[in-house]
Amino acid sequence: MTGPPYSGEQLRTDVLACTHHPIQRSGAWAVTTLAGRDRPDEVTAADLDAVAARIVRDVVRASMAAKDHPAYDWWKVLYALFPNAKPTHASRPRDAAVLTGEVDSFWTNCMPTIRSPSAGSARRCSCGRDSGVGSRCCPRPSLHR
Repeated sequence: MTGPPYSGEQLRTDVLACTHHPIQRSGAWAVTTLAGRDRPDEVTAADLDAVAARIVRDVVRASMAAKDHPAYDWWKVLYALFPNAKPTHASRPRDAAVLTGEVDSFWTNCMPTIRSPSAGSARRCSCGRDSGVGSRCCPRPSLHR
């Protein structure tokens, strides 16, 4: 695989965008790597589904891990970032199937194009434009270039 371009180029497709925003850009490249692709513009909708399913499995595995299991270290990272989320909360479900449904709902509620075939090929950005998954870099339209 090739690494991210250093020229600062902006890639945009119907599925995944790689904008100039550093946090969005690192996320787009992380998805690209998890999808086994060389460039963000090669990521398909099926790749996004596979990446989302992998993240759900990994989050549930970390949330269910015993304290002496290596996956528990990932749970601590999740807890540090998302202390009140279902997978990290002290009252989280201890049933993996229930927790999987709860974590999977993050994708269906937040990113309908990934997990809902009826949602269409684009989602609305906070600026009101249609955008590919991952192309929302901030709520200010002036930064969408």
